[in-house]
Order: sequence, then structure tokens, then C-alpha cells
Amino acid sequence: AGMQQQRGTAASSCHKAHLQRWFCGLGVEQRARATTVTDPAFVRALVAMRACACACADRRHRRRSRDTDGARDENEAAAAAAGGDRVLFFAFTVLDNKEYDFCHTRARQLQQQNVEWLPSSSCAQSEWLLVNSLRISKTWEYPDTVSVSPNMLSNPRLFFTVMRHASRGAFLSLPCKVYLRGNSSWTWSDPPWWFPEEYHTLASFVACNLEKALWIKYWEAFALDPRADPSCGKKYVACTADCGSRVSHRALFKFWSSTTLECRFTALSRLGPLLRKLLAEVCEVRASKADPQQLFCHYKNTMKALLSLCNVR
Repeated sequence: AGMQQQRGTAASSCHKAHLQRWFCGLGVEQRARATTVTDPAFVRALVAMRACACACADRRHRRRSRDTDGARDENEAAAAAAGGDRVLFFAFTVLDNKEYDFCHTRARQLQQQNVEWLPSSSCAQSEWLLVNSLRISKTWEYPDTVSVSPNMLSNPRLFFTVMRHASRGAFLSLPCKVYLRGNSSWTWSDPPWWFPEEYHTLASFVACNLEKALWIKYWEAFALDPRADPSCGKKYVACTADCGSRVSHRALFKFWSSTTLECRFTALSRLGPLLRKLLAEVCEVRASKADPQQLFCHYKNTMKALLSLCNVR
């Protein structure tokens, strides 16, 4: 058992170093694709948590502006010295509809509970640097996609540093693997340092999902087997119908051959309205003599919807 654990640790270290070299060798645009997460539930929770943090910061600012002598009690002073006075900590629950529910607290409450880990002032600044570099956008419906700004990704060392701070020093410590659930669906594991029932910062929540996205793109880039149990008897097929990826003719033919007649009828019945919508948008843009870039955006979004039909199961 000890020898197997040592082999697993060595393999994890090898994958970590390989992933870092691969990421540093990418261009900024490729790094952006590798760290883009399209997950409506995650993005909605991120937006709500950011709004909660901003509201708490506004209340704190108004409170301090009313305090003429600037006096603070010892607990607040200790929290500020630890860097946690400006940081909210969140605990998470995943609901039945796969949405996130969360509660929050501050460093001084956690200090009273004897929580071992609290961010230092430098870590808190680094975490806010990561949060402020995020960009919310739309793939299917707004908001459902989050990406990292090119300024952050242009410096891989800085990106790895803020991710390491946000993950409490455990960034890329162990690979994220995919598990087979009930012989039907694949589920990716969270990074081993992530425990939703514990309190985490907003940056830790972001780092958890970015690290998972990095591992997924890494396995796909080198065609490696990401299964936690290779002997499960079912081959994992990566979902390639996302933004910035391509679906090969061979994959489409294989998918179509494996579907039932009812599934094919469902897919084809959805093609008609999508194509009619695309043609109507093309005619509208041509008639209005609008910017050709607008036509390209309409075309790209509609083609993404067409490619999503490949994921019908």
C-alpha cells in the first residue's frame, strides 16, 4: 500500500509539472480558452457572492465614516492585522437542482471558532487580484461563462501564485479525475483541497472551478485517460461541443450511429427552427447593412446551438 501511494504521488507530481509546462507554452488566447468555465450555476453563485461581498464592504465603509475617532475593538483590529477584516468566508451547499446555496461570515467569527487557516494580508490582496481579473460573459444565456482577463494570463507565474494562495497552497496538488455515475453520466471530482462544508473565500471558490477546468483541458489536450477507475468498463468521451472547440465528422457519425430512431427524430425536429432563425437573422443583417461582425456573432451562436445537439443522450 505504501509503494502504491508513493507511485501515485510521483505520478501526480509528474502531471502537475507537465501541466504547468503545457500552460506556460500556450499563447494568451489559448490560456484563456483553457481557463474558461461555462457553468450557469457556478457563475450565478459567483455573481451573488460578489454582490454580497460588495454590500458588506459598503456597510463597513459607511460605519467607519461615521466613526469620528476611528476606534475599533480588539477583535476587529486582530482581524485587520490578519488580513481577514476585508474578506468574507463562505460555506456552500449544492441543492437538488444543482444550484449553489451559501452562507457567509467574517474572520473575527472564525477566530472565535478557532479556525486554523486565515489569509494573511498579502494572501488577501492576491486573492482579490484573482477575483478582479474575472470576466463574466454569455455562451448560451447571460450569465453562464467566466474567464480570466488577458492581463492576468499574460503572466503565468502571477496566475499560478494567486491560484496557490487561493487554494491554501494546494494548487494542482492532485489531478481532478472523472467518475462514472450509475453507468450513465460522468462527473468530475473537485480538487482535493476543496471541502464545501468548510468556510472558503470567494477566490477559493473561483480557484476550485478554474483548477478543475485546467485539468479537463489538460487531459483532452494530450488524449490521456482521466478516469478515476480505468477498469469501470466504459470509455470516457470528452464533450467537445463547447466554445472554441470543434466536432469532427467521425465523432458526429459515431454519435449518430449509436442513437435510437426516437433520439434522431428529436434532434432533427430541433434543426428546422434553428436554421430558420439563422436565415432570418442573415436576411435582417443584410437588409440593414449592419456590420458583418454582427452577422458572424449571430452565425457563431446559432452554430453552437446546432453542435449542442451532438450531446443528446
